[in-house]
Amino acid sequence: MGRKRRRIIKRAPKPLPKIFTCPVCSAFAVTVTHEPGSDKALVQCGSCKKSLEVPWYPAYSEVDAYSKWYDLVVKGEASVEAGKG
Repeated sequence: MGRKRRRIIKRAPKPLPKIFTCPVCSAFAVTVTHEPGSDKALVQCGSCKKSLEVPWYPAYSEVDAYSKWYDLVVKGEASVEAGKG
């Protein structure tokens, strides 16, 4: 007699987020826009309209650009400017 086989359950990895939290207004409305072939990414809050261009490297994803922007804003090294709209 053999033992009963267990069912193997594979868990799908969680996808990376596309929308982030703004460190200025605490709204869940920050998006990262990157044009293919460009070396800059635009990080902008949809609520308070604060935005900044950050460098984009080939190994970057939206999370990396947001992290760079967040660090610059929190440390006060970059002045975020209000966007139009």
